[in-house]
Amino acid sequence: MGAIASWNMLPVLAQPAPTYCPIMMYHHISPPPETTNQHLIDNAVPPEAFAQHLDYVQQAGFTSITMRNLWAGMMGATALPEKPIVFTFDDGYWSAYAHAAPLLLQRGMTGTVYIITGMADQPSYLTWGQIRELHASGIEIGNHSVIHGDMSRQPKNQQRSEIEQSTLSIEAAIGVRPTAFAYPFGRQNAITRNLLKDYGYTTAVTTMDSTLHYASNPYYMGRVRVRNSTTLEALPWLMNRRD
Repeated sequence: MGAIASWNMLPVLAQPAPTYCPIMMYHHISPPPETTNQHLIDNAVPPEAFAQHLDYVQQAGFTSITMRNLWAGMMGATALPEKPIVFTFDDGYWSAYAHAAPLLLQRGMTGTVYIITGMADQPSYLTWGQIRELHASGIEIGNHSVIHGDMSRQPKNQQRSEIEQSTLSIEAAIGVRPTAFAYPFGRQNAITRNLLKDYGYTTAVTTMDSTLHYASNPYYMGRVRVRNSTTLEALPWLMNRRD
């Protein structure tokens, strides 16, 4: 009985506190296309609306950082701003270069662009030259795979090829190995996460909705999705909640 009582009195080790940082998920920064495809419309945030988002963020006291910066702060290697925020852009559309980056840089802000390497130099997507320019301007280049397939359904060899080929393509283009990954469709499994770790990735984002991130699990980070229908009035709640 005494041994059981002593065991019950042992302190419970608390999990380290999560890091609060809204990771905003955008796709196209452009007028919505003339189509009935709601998915394409939903992914397009007009440049003037994005500019309003950025102005609100600055007025609210947020400081933009990259995913590389966020990871360093979570690991205690550097201090994070009091109110950090990351702007991420999925798929590597041309609008990241034409609209998103200029609006960010005009305000002294930054972000992370996740590119599908197999789509580079294709219509509607970034060219490798534009990707190099984005990198040179301080925008982080992250990886979004080669073909944007559902990695949770791929065998290990295919997943390895997707990660390795896209990693080498980005490194060859910008001279730096990417450390930020975005899962296509937000889907992954333990194989994906372990391979990313093997290839030197430090963060990987999903489409899960969250503003809190744990240093113990940087390969399953949530984001805040911004849609064409997202109003300026909705931003404070989307960004300031802590869940």
